[in-house]
Amino acid sequence: MISAIKRLGGLSRRLKADNEGVAAVEFALLLPVMLTMYLGCVELSSGYSCLRKVDALARAMSDLTSQSPAAIDAAAMNEIVASSKGVMQPFDTTLARVAVSSIIVPNALPLKAYTDWSYTSGGGSPRPCGVQSPGVVPAGFMNGGRSAIVADVSYDYLPLLAGAFTSFGDNSKLKVTLSKTLWLQPRILNRVPISGIPGKCAGTPSFP
Repeated sequence: MISAIKRLGGLSRRLKADNEGVAAVEFALLLPVMLTMYLGCVELSSGYSCLRKVDALARAMSDLTSQSPAAIDAAAMNEIVASSKGVMQPFDTTLARVAVSSIIVPNALPLKAYTDWSYTSGGGSPRPCGVQSPGVVPAGFMNGGRSAIVADVSYDYLPLLAGAFTSFGDNSKLKVTLSKTLWLQPRILNRVPISGIPGKCAGTPSFP
């Protein structure tokens, strides 16, 4: 019995001093953490880049429209949309939903903002005709006899690992909806009119 105990003691001392394979075990334990951190950094960087692209798309849409020197027709709007969506590269431009609208504020008191027209592309949601809800129009644009061009952009960002995971219920790919709304005043005209395009609001109040 004593000899068996001595042998076990010797084996335990040799096992304690044996460092072979320690590095491999440590690497195996740290690898999942390292991969998670790396993929997380890649996803955050890609998502932030896409958000910046959405901001640039909204700015391009509103800026180009606000510079129109005359009434905008279908050809002009198609060109504005096509050229603006180019800023979304290398992301899929077909996933961008855009709407460009003209908002007017007649001189009549109390001041109210109305949708003059709203043009959509890629499945964007038009702004409803009639009076805009209180608080929707920024305070700086609520001036009588003034108008504004507003671009509403939304984009379904698909994370790099979206194909590996699906949402609960409908098994659709995971996605993050990014959106941006940007207001600008017309650069040349006091009001940018539209012609020959569905989206013109009937019964819009008179405007200077």
